[in-house]
Amino acid sequence: MTVVYIALVLLTVWLAALTLAFVAVTRTIAVRSLSRTGSSLGGFSFDDDGPDVGAAVPHVVRDALAGTDINDEQITLVALSGGCGNCLERATELVARSDSHHMFFLLDGRPGTAAFREIATVLDQGAARYVAGAKAHDSTVALNINSVPFAVLVRDGHVVDKIYLRAGSDLDALTSQPAS
Repeated sequence: MTVVYIALVLLTVWLAALTLAFVAVTRTIAVRSLSRTGSSLGGFSFDDDGPDVGAAVPHVVRDALAGTDINDEQITLVALSGGCGNCLERATELVARSDSHHMFFLLDGRPGTAAFREIATVLDQGAARYVAGAKAHDSTVALNINSVPFAVLVRDGHVVDKIYLRAGSDLDALTSQPAS
């Protein structure tokens, strides 16, 4: 009888260990999947990401956009990253419309990575206006952008609206706002 109880205890311990291992593996996969899609865990919210609506565009961003007068025109800043799983797809969708939406891309990430080079190639082939590397990184930090792809609508040097770009059509909703 004692052998049966010992066997049941050992079986219970073994099942508990397997359950813990399963939970750990599942959590690791979920964290990696979310980090590839630009999402985050914890108290993060896409609605709270990016600059405050109504705020002036920071000087570091104005410097990065040399030659673009953000006080006289409406522009859409689009933040992308070479480390983002869907930024290449968004870049491909958006670059064809970059002139009609007065778009300016901020390409953050490590220039040596294949994903970064692929996005840069799409932007170059589409003759899109963009900055990359340190200027793009400093600009996204100054704009408080923590998730990509992300767009910020700027009118008269101030942030009018912002949106996380889940699809290329999100840009149309952002830029169709009437001027105030």
